[in-house]
Formats: sequence, C-alpha cells, structure tokens
Amino acid sequence: MNNTRKIALNTVSLTLFFFGITYMLLVVNSRTGKIPYLFAGLFLLGLGIYLFIISQKMITNNFWSNLLAIISGISLWGFLGGFLENADLYIKDATIEIAHWNFLPVLV
Repeated sequence: MNNTRKIALNTVSLTLFFFGITYMLLVVNSRTGKIPYLFAGLFLLGLGIYLFIISQKMITNNFWSNLLAIISGISLWGFLGGFLENADLYIKDATIEIAHWNFLPVLV
C-alpha cells in the first residue's frame, strides 16, 4: 500500500471514529439530563476552538494539522448542529433549526 492510500485510509477511519464518539456523547448525555448535556455541548465548543487553533500552528506535519482541523469541524458541528438544536432544554422556545429545509441554499 503506497503512502497516499495509507494517509487517506487513516484520515477516513479516524474521522469516522471521532464522528461516532461525538454522536454517542451527545445522544447519551441528552438522555442523562440537562447538566451533563450542557457540559458535553460546551466541551465540544471548547475542543473545536482549541483544536482549530492548534491545527493552524502545526505547520511541520500536514497530516496531523489536517486531521485536527477535521476533528475541530466535527466538534463545532456537534455543538452547532447537535447541542443548539436542543437549546429549548434551557431556554423556552430557543431551538435553532439548523437542520431545516430553509438552510438548503446555504449547503448548495
């Protein structure tokens, strides 16, 4: 297996692994109560910002820099797309419908 395929396989597998961990973290904590879910959401926000900053400073190793940036994006997605979708747990009628058909032009 050449080096490019190995890097691609490692990137995809680590990305899917972290995506699964993030999803399970949000699902499990949403069922345990408001406080653990709040901590999970804030943890994902902090982790996303921290990893984004670290990935920008890692100029010597492109693989880890790119992987940290991908994990940062997944963490921020977990906060924005997962946690804020359920914001009405804390503030009445505060749900942000990010996964709604109105945002289709943004995706296009």
